[in-house]
Amino acid sequence: LIGCDSLILACNGYGGNPEMVAANIPAMAEAEYHGHAGNTGDAVLWGEALGAEVRDLTACQGHEQAVDVLKQPDGVAFDIYDARLHALGLEFPDYKDAVNAGAVRQCDSVEELAEQIGVPFDNLDAAIAATHTDEVDRFGRDLGKTPGLEDPFFAVRVTGALFHTQGGLAIDGEARVLRDDGSPFPNLFAAGGAAVGVSGPDISGYLSGNGLLTAIALGRIAGEAAVR
Repeated sequence: LIGCDSLILACNGYGGNPEMVAANIPAMAEAEYHGHAGNTGDAVLWGEALGAEVRDLTACQGHEQAVDVLKQPDGVAFDIYDARLHALGLEFPDYKDAVNAGAVRQCDSVEELAEQIGVPFDNLDAAIAATHTDEVDRFGRDLGKTPGLEDPFFAVRVTGALFHTQGGLAIDGEARVLRDDGSPFPNLFAAGGAAVGVSGPDISGYLSGNGLLTAIALGRIAGEAAVR
């Protein structure tokens, strides 16, 4: 047994715990997990054992339209883009690594692209032609606001990925963990993925930077409150 005056739980979420993911976010149960394997939900489990309230365990950050992609055959899809976006991607080390690994395919025509990725030419040709209109498509995208796709085309095979969970222990404005009755523990704090984020209860609520926000901002708040 180790005693302390204050305890800050900052051991992230539960993305590395397949059982918890399947129970709380079943749509992501088969997704690749790209977080640390040690993120096994310890903060949530310990907090619950102490009578803490947990919120929004159904929330997470998923990449590449993760839920919809995982519904595709074998859970895969293709991102298709042109030289303009390829050049933009080369500014990012991860994309450079994908290019160097041979994961990105370059094709000079729609016919070649359809053959390379194994999709019907007519469907692919119609989809690329639609990027040259100024209409709103069936997904609600105003295609007139961006340039249409031009050859050469690039394609990369993707799948849905879970990066981190967004739910966790309920906290107050000083990052103190709340009990089931809403009262705060006097010396128990949670920060980062151990605490509930601001994404709400669903994957669709995630906004870029939410994980960093709760890590940096709540870490500082919890540390200052623990000192007091």
